[in-house]
Amino acid sequence: MVVIISFATAAEEPSFSPEILYKQTIDAWQKQRRKGSPFSWDIWKNFAKTVTSKYETIIGADGEKAAASKEAGLPNAVEIVGAIEEGILKIEQFVFEQEQSGAPPNQVDDEARDSALVILYTEYGRLLWYSSEIPHPPSSWDHPHPSHRCWGLAKDPQTLLIGAPERINEYRRHRKKVAEHDHPLLVKLFGPLCRDNAENAIRNALSMDETHEEAIELLQEITSSGDANAQQTRKPKEFVAEIFDAFADTFDEQLTKKLEYRVPQIIGDKVGKILKSSGKKVQVRNVLDAGCGTGLAGRELRTVLDNQYVDDKPIALVGVDASPKMLEIAGRCTSKQGCGLPTSSSQDDDDSDPLLYDALVDLDLEEMTIENTLLRVPTNNLPKGSRFDLIVAADVFVYFGSLDAVLEVFSRIHAPGGLLIFTCERDTQEASSNDLGYRLTSTGRFAHTKEHVVGAAQAAGYSLVDYSEIVPRLEKEKPVDGHLFVFSRTGEYKNEGEL
Repeated sequence: MVVIISFATAAEEPSFSPEILYKQTIDAWQKQRRKGSPFSWDIWKNFAKTVTSKYETIIGADGEKAAASKEAGLPNAVEIVGAIEEGILKIEQFVFEQEQSGAPPNQVDDEARDSALVILYTEYGRLLWYSSEIPHPPSSWDHPHPSHRCWGLAKDPQTLLIGAPERINEYRRHRKKVAEHDHPLLVKLFGPLCRDNAENAIRNALSMDETHEEAIELLQEITSSGDANAQQTRKPKEFVAEIFDAFADTFDEQLTKKLEYRVPQIIGDKVGKILKSSGKKVQVRNVLDAGCGTGLAGRELRTVLDNQYVDDKPIALVGVDASPKMLEIAGRCTSKQGCGLPTSSSQDDDDSDPLLYDALVDLDLEEMTIENTLLRVPTNNLPKGSRFDLIVAADVFVYFGSLDAVLEVFSRIHAPGGLLIFTCERDTQEASSNDLGYRLTSTGRFAHTKEHVVGAAQAAGYSLVDYSEIVPRLEKEKPVDGHLFVFSRTGEYKNEGEL
């Protein structure tokens, strides 16, 4: 049985509005919930598909059609997109209230709910993707009042678009007098805004169901569209944080069990080999886990370092990430639980079980300084001029295009002779679709050539110590091509042999 809400078409009922659709959906959903119907969440799937259908048939891709719809009293893009945002918020609120009430989980109902959320996020992403497109051909830019759909969405006070206020302020800074007829500027600022938010919504959907075909196809369409060079830029911190906040709770299970993620172990093994082979030449005391996530790499680093040194000198492990929710999870990890180890239900403090990280910082990697990272460690034992001896970035640069800026930041907080170890997804000059040395793949992650990585690192003051090709994880049950780099700051430490 599938519960279907039937609505008259716009032609049959000019008074139709997304608000009415939303209210009727809630009424039907709550009624089915009271009856205990196992199909109550299907109502939200039907709602999402209906909203998308209304967008496509009423607004379409033609500006004149949109204008005619407005004159007929039919809903505009803001109302339609706003309705699906309300639907997402309603279910997210329901999830929060269930968690707060302490109600026991219901696996069947939870899976049905998540399935509905997947559809809602996918259709929301589709609408934003439509809204990122140019609604008028270039020849009509001299129209008295051309606009951009995403400009209208961004101006909505209730919008969920990440980065909307910043884009609006930027638009106004570029114009002495705000005028909506500056269409090229609107396209430049607001097309990417809706495109990035569309990608974010689709990734939220895939974080709950990585096999959802519509979401997979839509993500591939979004990430392969537009100007090639414009697409090869990293996403703002806000988008990355939203993506990882959305699936922080299931991050470890998704990576380690479903994708056979091995980067933390690969890096931990490499650090152990370097320390063992170097004797006393390499002293690692201050460690940065850049893009630490939930702490999987931090666990490997702490284990290796604690086993290496038996003296009383402290080892400072600092984690930096743009996702507050992931940092919250990493912050609960101790020497005995969490971050890849089973978590105990006991909340009792145990002085013999110290926290895994000495400091965790919510920060974009390109904003790091020694003051807002290492000096955040709550100790007075750090000598003046301290820097990081080891910087690790485990599977982080897949969210960066060019590595020039971030490696320059690393260089400024790195001690002379310090080690930098990180992984990237591997591209080749021959296979790349551009000459940048990196490209955005169909998964929305960046792949880098060895030449780009080495060139960017050398420009930042690093020398290559070791290189190897690896398999960091699986993608659709197939090995992903990756590579592991070891660099030394200023080249003061170099082992000519195999590390």
